[in-house]
Amino acid sequence: MDNEKIMREKAEQMTKKAEMKIQQAKEKEAKYQQWLENKKQTDPNFRDYDKEPLIIQSYEEFFVLTLWISSFVFAGIFAGILNELRWGKVPQELLWLSLIPIGYIVIVAILQKFKFKNHKIKFTNHHIEFYDYGKLKRKCNIIQDELAKPFFTQCTMKKSMFDIFFDLFMLIVISLTFLSTGILKTMYFLLSFYFSNLILKFFAFVFISKNLNGFKIFPFIQIAMPHHTVPMYGALLSARYYLIYLYNDEIYKEVKKYFLQKNINIDNLPKSYNIL
Repeated sequence: MDNEKIMREKAEQMTKKAEMKIQQAKEKEAKYQQWLENKKQTDPNFRDYDKEPLIIQSYEEFFVLTLWISSFVFAGIFAGILNELRWGKVPQELLWLSLIPIGYIVIVAILQKFKFKNHKIKFTNHHIEFYDYGKLKRKCNIIQDELAKPFFTQCTMKKSMFDIFFDLFMLIVISLTFLSTGILKTMYFLLSFYFSNLILKFFAFVFISKNLNGFKIFPFIQIAMPHHTVPMYGALLSARYYLIYLYNDEIYKEVKKYFLQKNINIDNLPKSYNIL
């Protein structure tokens, strides 16, 4: 009997908690609707994104597939060319080798035009949603502390123990590279890595926007940690549904206006130069 009474009391407590949460959610929604109506009446520039959502093209998959890996390959090629030029040599084989990453980028660009063209990002009052061919893939809450502008395609704003150990591992790898290949060669590679990234983003912007106006070194907004479509942590090329690419000046202004309505200025978001 005692066990039955305890179980019944626990069930009643759980029911009360559930009812309390439902009531709180209703009150929160009612306050939001009241605030929304008030904003519509008092602010002529206010936009109800549930009724008039902002929908933009997603170029996330193109950059995830190309930016890091192509920068890495080009960095190796450029570093080799710079090292050879020190001795007055022109490494023809390295110049020809550069056609491989160029060809890879062209193939992914073709996929972007024909296969990824129906990937969209939808901005609503509460969420930013990612769609593939009209199918909702992910709905992200807007949390200011998780927003960032990565130099590459992703960064970790809140580091787990795995991230800390991985950073230490990369530091050891870079240190060993310094010792084994020399400081100058390693510096060539690192500088070429970031330079390649910048050049690739520049040409992608010109190709997509057909304009030089509005190019930015940090053209991405990361709104959440990546969802990996390959079931292994940190699968670099499988990261999806977390990144907004501001592909022209008009889109930049529209996205900025969206965030300003939430008292977030995207120009002031923290920047990250992390490679991974």
